Amino acid sequence: MTLSQWQSELIAQGAYVEQDTIHHFGNAAQELTYLVEDNVMCDLSHLALLEVSGADAATFLQGQVTNDVKLLNGQQAHYTGYCTPKGRLLGIFLALVHQDHVHLQMPKAIAEAIAKRLRMFVMRSKVIITDQSEHIVKIGLNGPGALQILSEQFSQLPGEPYATKTHTHATLLRLPSIAGHQRFEIFTSMEHAKTLWNTFKMKTKLVGKSCWDWLEVQSGIPEVVPA
Repeated sequence: MTLSQWQSELIAQGAYVEQDTIHHFGNAAQELTYLVEDNVMCDLSHLALLEVSGADAATFLQGQVTNDVKLLNGQQAHYTGYCTPKGRLLGIFLALVHQDHVHLQMPKAIAEAIAKRLRMFVMRSKVIITDQSEHIVKIGLNGPGALQILSEQFSQLPGEPYATKTHTHATLLRLPSIAGHQRFEIFTSMEHAKTLWNTFKMKTKLVGKSCWDWLEVQSGIPEVVPA
């Protein structure tokens, strides 16, 4: 399944898609009200995912980004910045290990430029940087019952904010709670995304990008995009 086929599945469920972004499922303003007390689910196709692989990947990234890449042990994620030599911030990424490789999640608007700049400094290092946005589906889940919904499908869940749990077909990331609601992100393949989505859909309300953006703002997560 390709990204366009995946989004076609969502369009059939009422999604409004523009520039590979799920903006809403019919009524963006009403969807924001769901965040108060409902369990909600959001497709996160508006976020890009760069994979950094190779024997020298960790050493390479350690010299490029602001946070300690060695802390990404497959059980913990963190945010990290990417700056010019003069200290100008070019981007902020959510960094985590998925499928045994480091992945950097960021707005799609900056992904191509960031990937190009990172490749400039690879030189002779054994590092490969690829955009996996077309192959890995990212699903956001938020609400008072998000933990229970996930526990019905996965035997182990991450317990603390930014903790991760790796399963055969998915990586689960716990995000900071908002107003007592649990929040998670699920990384999975195109092949398994449809099953998870349709299972979770029975116990959630579908929302678009603006709802996830609101949750990010409430969590104090900054975003760097082109001017």
